[in-house]
Amino acid sequence: MKYSIVMPCYLREDAHKQTVINTLESLKSHSQDFELIIVDDGSTEPTGFLRQYADVYVRQPNSGISRAWNVGMLLAQGEYVAIVNDDILITDGWLDVLTLPFADDMCGVSAPEAGGPGVVPELTLTTIKENHKFYPGYCFMFKRDKWYEYFDNQFKTNCGDCDMWSRIRQAGLECMRAPLKVWHKEGGTLHNFPEGYKELSDRSIEQFEAKWGFNPQREYYQW
Repeated sequence: MKYSIVMPCYLREDAHKQTVINTLESLKSHSQDFELIIVDDGSTEPTGFLRQYADVYVRQPNSGISRAWNVGMLLAQGEYVAIVNDDILITDGWLDVLTLPFADDMCGVSAPEAGGPGVVPELTLTTIKENHKFYPGYCFMFKRDKWYEYFDNQFKTNCGDCDMWSRIRQAGLECMRAPLKVWHKEGGTLHNFPEGYKELSDRSIEQFEAKWGFNPQREYYQW
């Protein structure tokens, strides 16, 4: 098996269900040679429908995005591991395109060139070698024999991804872009966290600053 796709899901309101289904249908329609690992992060809405899509389904108590990523990565069997949000849409060939930056020995993680609610999923032409500004946490890929550390579980909402990008760069590797654009609704999983999202986000930023000594928003959340 070449690819493992890890998708955390936190379904807390029925209105989000169709977005999750659309994501799952997109993944199933546009992916080849893969397993789909769904980590249900303690959803409060019924999620039995997730099992019909998943090759591996895990339900954990609501613990946050970093732990959900880690659980999925621990179960992954593929040569490449793609981690995706439950509110994206992709296009044919997306997995193969995300592998392209790994031809460069300096690549520690690969992510799409662009994404957002107004983006049409498509393959593009130019690989961007390194660009960590606004490096996305909604869709990215690791190669198991290149970089495969786990996320810091203290980051329950934001900054778990930024912490990983900082460790990759500290190790002398790069955060690279692949010639791919994805549609991303933004915040389907995280913004429905049971506590106030802003308070948890602010806490994550404080934890990051305590660990790294700089504000991740200025380094990773700006174009």
